[in-house]
Amino acid sequence: MTVFLLSYTHPKDNLDCAQVVTRYRECLSDTITFNDWTLEKFTDIIKKYTASAWIDDFTDRYLNFSKLDNV
Repeated sequence: MTVFLLSYTHPKDNLDCAQVVTRYRECLSDTITFNDWTLEKFTDIIKKYTASAWIDDFTDRYLNFSKLDNV
């Protein structure tokens, strides 16, 4: 038996994405193969296991919303 897992990742403050996750879950008969993660949680977990610069670069690019204040 093959089981596929679908994960959806989004910034925690993106309410549209959170709503999509809720609506998608309502369509499922079984949610065991579906997970949603916030990008913040995802990056925090990765940072526990690596000191590589790429995760800081990723976090800066996709989660540093203060950069938008200057636009």
